[in-house]
Amino acid sequence: MKPYVILNAAMTLDGKIATATGSSNISGEDDLKRVHEIRKDCDAIMVGIGTVLADESKIGRASCRERV
Repeated sequence: MKPYVILNAAMTLDGKIATATGSSNISGEDDLKRVHEIRKDCDAIMVGIGTVLADESKIGRASCRERV
C-alpha cells in the first residue's frame, strides 16, 4: 500500500520560508493550531534539523500525546 502524505509548508507572500531577518516564525496562531490538529492524526512527522533544534519540545508534546 502506498503511503498517504500530507505536506504543510508556510511561506511569506514572496515565496520565502523565512523573513529577511532569518526568522521562520511566519505562521499565525490559528494556523499553528490547525497544524497540531493535523499532526495528532498522523503516524509520523518529518521535519528538518533546524525545526528539531528550535522546536524540539513543541513537536511531540502538543502534536502526538492527544492521540494516544
